[in-house]
Amino acid sequence: MINTIRNSSYHKWLVLLTVGIQIITGGIDNGSLSLALPKLSIIFGVGPDIILWLVAAFMVVAVGLALTWGSLGDTFGRKQVYLWGFIVFSAGLGILAVSQTVPQLIFGRVIQAIGQSMTVTNGFAIAVAVFPLNQRGLVIGLVGGLVGVGLSIGPIFGAFILANFHWRLLFWTRIPLSLIAMGLVAIIIPPDPKLMRTKRTFDYFGAISLFIGLTSLLLIINRFPIEGFSSLRIIILIIVCILSTTFFFINERKVENPVLDLSLFKSKFLSISLLIHFMHFLAYMLLFFLIPFFLISGKGLETSQVGLLVASIQIVRLFVSPMAGILGDYFGSARMSTIGLILTTFGIGMMSQLGPDSNILLILGSLMTTGLGASIFDPSNEHSVLSAIPNEKLASGTALTATARQIGFSISTTIAGTLYASRLRFYEVDLEYHLAVTKSFQEVLYIGLAIMALATIFSLMRGKDKR
Repeated sequence: MINTIRNSSYHKWLVLLTVGIQIITGGIDNGSLSLALPKLSIIFGVGPDIILWLVAAFMVVAVGLALTWGSLGDTFGRKQVYLWGFIVFSAGLGILAVSQTVPQLIFGRVIQAIGQSMTVTNGFAIAVAVFPLNQRGLVIGLVGGLVGVGLSIGPIFGAFILANFHWRLLFWTRIPLSLIAMGLVAIIIPPDPKLMRTKRTFDYFGAISLFIGLTSLLLIINRFPIEGFSSLRIIILIIVCILSTTFFFINERKVENPVLDLSLFKSKFLSISLLIHFMHFLAYMLLFFLIPFFLISGKGLETSQVGLLVASIQIVRLFVSPMAGILGDYFGSARMSTIGLILTTFGIGMMSQLGPDSNILLILGSLMTTGLGASIFDPSNEHSVLSAIPNEKLASGTALTATARQIGFSISTTIAGTLYASRLRFYEVDLEYHLAVTKSFQEVLYIGLAIMALATIFSLMRGKDKR
């Protein structure tokens, strides 16, 4: 029966469905936990700065290990790493469900992050590999739509559980879904025979130095605004980051099977595609981080209204990403990603002109324009990156885009929080609070607008898709 399924004409769609379960589960996890943070802060009697480590620890570990798991999947077989990722992620859910202290919760999130990075980098590569090249954009677009599904369901699921049940059910209820997904992975996804027959060594020193370098970089980004350069901890982190990164690049030039194949960056197309991936999420997250502050404190909307407005971005993604993938197959993913950048730039420009008296429909239109651009850009540019990478390194390519995205997120959050707070203190002296919030929001968005415009110029310079 298993062989019949794997040899059927619809097998590739079953693979995409199996990978899609993990994508939706990851979106639900992030969306529901973010909503639960204030309640968990009260339950465990800690401040926001402590409970936010549930997010920060997850991000640091997931980003630090992404390239390692991608390389392991390309070296020893993606299915094995993918399946173990589900097992580890489910173990993290179990730890969270029984945790009695905040350190235990953080430990559970670290375990989750390890599993999530294993599944994300290899699952996406598995789905892309079973489809022909002329349908790759469609697959990436559908994956983008599934991301929207998960992120849309997450807050709704979290709100329902927190309003009607014990918070631990946020985690218990998702373990069965992970177990079902494990069974589907074992049955539907075949091992990669070429990878399994190839005996290759793994670059352990490169993986360790890369993890230390990326982790220290993200910690510097997140802690610098609070502690400053005079902090001994920041100074030590900078030294560690420089030394480990230097060792990593020296090591990668010498080993036979590096974690990161530096020769890939000889391609101008690939290098620019990764750069604009980073720049897009750097600018995009400035808006995403600050829009609730403007809508609640500047515009005076209720939290429920803000939730619906912000959700419009994910609703757009749900419908637009698959279509963007299809169009990318026909017209070229690089061209589509440039269109996405232009629309996102225009949307952020519209948002930067909003004020306390702006009409709700204008705010909704600005958000949906931004969401439209992001929904076109994300799958299209991911397609551009993967089109410039050999099939045997697809998991590493997925890890590269994930790393660029998450570093952009981290730096963006730091810039947004630090600069917004600084400008708000400046304007509060002479303006009413809602006007000070609006001016601060607008000025930070001008930075995002400049970054997005520069990314659009780079996108126009990189040329056509590489296949």
